[in-house]
Amino acid sequence: MEVHVSSIKDGVFTLINVQNLTYALKDVQNITMIIILIGILVGMICILVSMSFAASTDKAVKKIIHAMGKADQGDYDVQISLEGKDEFARIAHHFNDMIIRIKESNQQERDALVREKNAEIKSLEAQINPHFLYNTLDAINWVAVENEEFQISKMLINLAAILRYSIQKCNEIVTIEEELEYLKRYIYLQQQRFCYSFQCMIHMDDALKCSRIHKLLIQPLIENTIVHGFPGNTGHDEIDLIIQKKNDTYIQIQVEDNGKGMSQELAELFNSYDYRKDKIETSIGVRNVITRLKLYYGDNSYFHVDSSERGTTVTIMIPYEI
Repeated sequence: MEVHVSSIKDGVFTLINVQNLTYALKDVQNITMIIILIGILVGMICILVSMSFAASTDKAVKKIIHAMGKADQGDYDVQISLEGKDEFARIAHHFNDMIIRIKESNQQERDALVREKNAEIKSLEAQINPHFLYNTLDAINWVAVENEEFQISKMLINLAAILRYSIQKCNEIVTIEEELEYLKRYIYLQQQRFCYSFQCMIHMDDALKCSRIHKLLIQPLIENTIVHGFPGNTGHDEIDLIIQKKNDTYIQIQVEDNGKGMSQELAELFNSYDYRKDKIETSIGVRNVITRLKLYYGDNSYFHVDSSERGTTVTIMIPYEI
């Protein structure tokens, strides 16, 4: 309670004001209490919303971390199931897509390894027990030497060297010089077999001798030319093997002949051949070369056949390696 006294008209009147502060401030106190209660309510709502968001976030993060842990352990069937369009849902979506791509990539790598092994096995099978042949040839060679059949002995020595080269790590990487030494022995034997009815010339820059190549990529192309490319014993059959560098990053290998050529259908079959849709076992010749090019070098390799009645040119390109 407050009392205020004041005089009016030079003391003629006296004004007394009595004020009940509790009553006057009652409304203000009520408003203040309402504001405080509203503030507390809003704060509690914010806390509840924050706790709900944190729980939802924690659940999403735990799902993502759990899935990543399983993927890290090699489980590529794992998928994250998150509804909504928030950042965590987008992360889950991208993670699922990534896992699918990894799984597909791993499957392709496994398929490639299986094809590579099948190609290697097929190459080994084609050599008809090479260890037995090598030992038998060595015995025959000594008989030839004892009977002074030196030409036969030379042929046996070259054939034994070819077998030894072939059976040692079929998919090994060698220098081009080593590959050509083997190839020259093979050509010599074929020339003996066909009474020198064809000539084979090798053209190569000496600087490429030490560059690297997978074994036995050239020989099937030469063999295909000798067996299928020439019309017969004309005495004018020629093969040119040309090895040169292209753009400092590739080695181009061409096998050219002046034979009868092949049909356009067969040339197109080789040029569009997809090893993934065929069985490796169906061929140990040209298709095997194409398959191994793709397995060894992937998209960095190239294969193409040009053929006409004037002859055939087979071109392959591989990365230049030293």
